[in-house]
Amino acid sequence: MYNFRYPMIPSRAVPWVLPIVFWAAGLLMGHGSMLVSGLSRVQGDQIDSGLLQYVLEHEVRWATGDPAHARLWDPPTFYPAPNVAAYSESLLGVAPLYGFWRLLGVPWDAAYGLWLMTITTLNFVAVYLLLFRTLRFGAAASSFGAFLFAFASSRFAHIGQSQLLAGFYLAPALHALVRIFSAEGRHTPGVLLFFAACVAQIYACFYIGWFLGLALAVALFAALLRPDLRTPLISTLRRNAVGIGVGVAGSVLLLLPFLMHSLRAAADLGPRPFDEVEMFLPRPAAWIYMGAGSWIYGWQQGCWPFDRLPAGPTELAIGIGVVAPVIALLGLFDRRTTPLGKLLLVLCIALPALTTILPGGFGLWGAAYLTVPGASAIRAVGRVSFVLLLPMAVGAAAFLDARCRRRPLLLALAALALLEQGRRSADYDRREARERRIAIARRVRPESAAFFYSARESDAGGDFAASLSWRHHVDAMLASLECGIPTLNGYSGGVPAGWPFLYDAVLQGPAHEERVRQGLKAWCARHAIDEARVQWIRGR
Repeated sequence: MYNFRYPMIPSRAVPWVLPIVFWAAGLLMGHGSMLVSGLSRVQGDQIDSGLLQYVLEHEVRWATGDPAHARLWDPPTFYPAPNVAAYSESLLGVAPLYGFWRLLGVPWDAAYGLWLMTITTLNFVAVYLLLFRTLRFGAAASSFGAFLFAFASSRFAHIGQSQLLAGFYLAPALHALVRIFSAEGRHTPGVLLFFAACVAQIYACFYIGWFLGLALAVALFAALLRPDLRTPLISTLRRNAVGIGVGVAGSVLLLLPFLMHSLRAAADLGPRPFDEVEMFLPRPAAWIYMGAGSWIYGWQQGCWPFDRLPAGPTELAIGIGVVAPVIALLGLFDRRTTPLGKLLLVLCIALPALTTILPGGFGLWGAAYLTVPGASAIRAVGRVSFVLLLPMAVGAAAFLDARCRRRPLLLALAALALLEQGRRSADYDRREARERRIAIARRVRPESAAFFYSARESDAGGDFAASLSWRHHVDAMLASLECGIPTLNGYSGGVPAGWPFLYDAVLQGPAHEERVRQGLKAWCARHAIDEARVQWIRGR
């Protein structure tokens, strides 16, 4: 393959220097507010991001033997309801990366910011190695593709839901598949690596893991339909039957705890109503919608047809621009004569077709919701876009690699595609948030068995976020980490049966206060808790 020449860089250094330059530029573009502030500001919001901080810290404390966090699936929130960890993402596949920073002595709220940048770095490194070593693209093309994967605008539009950042396990999964289908004989190590990567991705982010499974099913179906792909597919599966059997058995064993707790949570919470899911289905405009924070496309906010998108200002901000997807699709089209190129191109067409709802309400996802295992647990269907970032990265690298002789126009298009990813993402003052939570923790009596915190409506002071009950539930959860006392407060993807406090963390008058008092009495009676030992903290 043709490569650029870099007269100022020794040829042996090019595969290392170029990706470092792309990575550094992407890190500054994606995480600039944290870097410039020296981590005094942390990306995300104080609700979903706060929940994820709690999950990570709980898992580290469980792993290090903290008695207050002795049960992995029963964190001391929604106290004393069991299995509440299964109501949200487990993050077990990426918690060790957070634990690394905690073991170095970094405070937990600063460690979260470093964890975000670690995840982004691993996304870049994993995909660069896939493109450069496995698919044999040049250093510039591989760096370009890895940049689009790691620093895509859609990732940072969803920085509050940081579980969606972790996509680096997709790279070893694809690497393993390439090796398996390229080998003339058995390739048991590749088979085992593939299953290990899939399991790790599910534990890192269930959404991406589930959509990875859907993508694999679509690719398998497409391969079986084409005679030129069906014969080598069946032959490869037969050669590796033993390894596949071991991989399936091992995956089931590794996923068994997750599946057991998730099924128990699903039984408690029930399936998501399709009316709720339908609101989160991508509309055609969503695939090029970047959200209000985009450097180039911020004007989309409030303009037709983007103003018709439901589900809030960021949930359907799943686009990566206009130039970037065109480049990627052209690159995949160039590779359509290869098995990998064919299947990745199919995925880039089939997955949006399956998940998009058209004007008039026509769409295919309703059938998937009813028939595909696990689909009824998926609310934000547009998050399939995070799996599509890998085919897009491969296509972008293929485009640059094949057309690098046309430098001036190509470089301009590539630069524009990279700039399309630039955006302003949400952040907050880490120290201010911690002081607020420490203030709550200091009011908790050490002899209390548990506590419940309610702010007063007057405490908000005109701050919209401070008026939200969920924000104060999360504050109480994080205050629980500071004081080591369980809390009845909670926030997650669902709530335990009989938990009455969803909107009760902001008191709105005497009548509301009395209702909360009765709710506390009922909750304590339901779980045989001594009400006298549950401290109710009201207001600042």
